[in-house]
Amino acid sequence: MAFQPIQSLVAAAVERYPDRVAVDGPAGRLTYGELDALAEDVAVSLQRRGVGAGALVPLLIPDRGEFAAALLGVLRIGAVAVPLDPAARRFPSARALTDAAAVVLGAGAGPLAAGLLAHGAVPVDIGAAVGASADGRATHHEPAPDDPCYVFFTSGSTGTPKGIVGRLCAIFHFGRWGVGLLGVRPQWRVSQLV
Repeated sequence: MAFQPIQSLVAAAVERYPDRVAVDGPAGRLTYGELDALAEDVAVSLQRRGVGAGALVPLLIPDRGEFAAALLGVLRIGAVAVPLDPAARRFPSARALTDAAAVVLGAGAGPLAAGLLAHGAVPVDIGAAVGASADGRATHHEPAPDDPCYVFFTSGSTGTPKGIVGRLCAIFHFGRWGVGLLGVRPQWRVSQLV
């Protein structure tokens, strides 16, 4: 099977199943259509702030539906998501993140958010992005297999947390492997975020 980036696979699901539930979490549900609309709002909002391909975008978003939409919006414009745990006591250097990223999606209260904002990051609330695409769609990045798409940080148990870069092709291969191994079917519910 030829490479397909995760954002293209989600777009195919949106087209086929716009009214089916895409994300179900404690704060509520998002259909594929709603997920798509919110992701596009996020993409437009980020591009209006000058975020483009290769830029790191820290994600400080406790709501799983909003997190999924933000992640998809970041990928659409070729930026690189940096998922962060709002409840974490240890976290990557705020300076290291803000040296490369001017925007933090979903920044709220807490030491991590305060550290990022103190170093000049501009918070973008997901709720404030709703409707941003009413005046036009984002310019979507043409993805390549080797494009970076996320940076996960280690726990820092050996000293300083270290960033690990993930690429689109790795997600594609892992997803394809998991679906084949488990025999995943459309009616399945899969826990991805806990």
